[in-house]
Amino acid sequence: MLVVVAGLTLQGWQTARKHERTVDTALRSYAGVAATLYRERVEALVTVALTPMRMLASARAVTSAAALPAASELHDSIAAVIACKCRTTLKPNFVFRTDLRGNSFQAAGDSSVSPVLQRWIIGALSRALEDYQPSQTYGAISGSVDAEGRTRVVYFSVRRNSAGEAVAAYGQEPATRALDSVIFNGALRETNLQRLIVGDSMPNDSLIAVAAYHKSGTLAYRSAVAVGSAYSGRERVSAQGGGFTLAVALKPTAIARLVVGGVPRSPLPLFGGLLGLTSVLIVIAVALTWRTWTLARLRADFTSSVSHELRTPITQIMLFAETIALGRLRTVAECRREARVITEEGRRLLDLIENVLHFARSERYELPINRQLTNVTSLIREAVSGFEPVASAAGVRLRVTLEEDVGARLDGPAVQRCVRNVLDNALKYATAGGEAHIWLVLSGTRASIWIDDRGPGVPAGDRERVWQPFVRLERDLNQAVGGSGIGLAVVRDIVVRHGGAVRVEEAPGGGARFVLELPDACRLGPRAVHDHSARDLPRAAEQ
Repeated sequence: MLVVVAGLTLQGWQTARKHERTVDTALRSYAGVAATLYRERVEALVTVALTPMRMLASARAVTSAAALPAASELHDSIAAVIACKCRTTLKPNFVFRTDLRGNSFQAAGDSSVSPVLQRWIIGALSRALEDYQPSQTYGAISGSVDAEGRTRVVYFSVRRNSAGEAVAAYGQEPATRALDSVIFNGALRETNLQRLIVGDSMPNDSLIAVAAYHKSGTLAYRSAVAVGSAYSGRERVSAQGGGFTLAVALKPTAIARLVVGGVPRSPLPLFGGLLGLTSVLIVIAVALTWRTWTLARLRADFTSSVSHELRTPITQIMLFAETIALGRLRTVAECRREARVITEEGRRLLDLIENVLHFARSERYELPINRQLTNVTSLIREAVSGFEPVASAAGVRLRVTLEEDVGARLDGPAVQRCVRNVLDNALKYATAGGEAHIWLVLSGTRASIWIDDRGPGVPAGDRERVWQPFVRLERDLNQAVGGSGIGLAVVRDIVVRHGGAVRVEEAPGGGARFVLELPDACRLGPRAVHDHSARDLPRAAEQ
């Protein structure tokens, strides 16, 4: 499944990337077309705006510069056109006429021409005339003149004699605001973008953002709202038009109209999330499968262990019951001995059944704890006394060291079952001829029950695991150590429900020490031992 989803994800990602590249190429082409249309309109507006200068320069041929109209006539002609409110004419800072042979220079206008500017115009004109074609009606020079660093643009037109030789030149420097409003803003308004975006009626400044740069790279113009875009085109205005570099970028509104739905977003997060989700689901499925297999194996082991544990006491009960039934016993003492074995094996069988029922009920949180003030000392003695026949049969001696008159508010039968379960566990690991030692110690308000064996002990890394159900140590997997696997789990559950704690330590004489700590304990007086209706432990201690 993971390989199939990964393959589909890769295929979908590659398709989306191809779509993105196609859209990207198309939008860049659209931006290039928009830049071309804008550049054509800029050049057309420059030609129209320079009409008064071109008309003066293209009049009949003359023999000398002295016969030409003065610069003031060009200034007056431009002023007259502007007075007619013609929006296609550039208002000049100044106009000039220069004799290309004698270097005489005349200027007229609102701004004066400094000697530095005059020398720059004459020098730049001489260089520009080298590339000036006879078919041209105007040209342009640009550059930084003085310390201000401002780039100046000057348009000029050449007047020729009858032999076609350049005699004089007329020119003008447009005002910066006039160049912006008449040429660049005018081109932005009038560029026919319907050739690009069919049927669109939105104003051009809502679709594109434009900027113009001088030959030196300095900014000459930028539209009112400049929007950065990855889809832009550049065009170069002809040298006679000023040599500007024009940058045209598509705005989001234009992109939305050129591409249905806009630029596609990267599908990588979606595909990555899909692949990650699939991986997580596969991991969960594997974990659930492993858990199911583990539970099935544990159930089989539990069934086998419980069956084995049930078979042993039942076999003993049937053996001694048949002996009594067949009348093979000679004395009353022998009958009592056999009956005692049957009783103890029945109790052992009952303990096993109670453990299974307790575990099943605790899993469903249906196990109540019936607390009563109980003499813990007597309770442990009774449990050890009933366990002695089993210990004798296993060849293990039981030693008991108990503090007298220790009481606690607890569920007596449940705690007694805990003691028998721990003793049963100790007998499994105690060697024949060994012993198990049981202590009862009162420490403040806690009663501690210690049960030591002389077995192999519990490794430090497994001392928490032994209290979990169905857990067996690795050393026991290949040994014939029986058990249902839930005895110690039942012990921990009962003690924890009482508010106590359990732990495993290393016994001083070797082996393992199982510690059960019960809260709300006290020293009982003679009257408190028999008063099971007491509600207050301190009061019982006082008695």
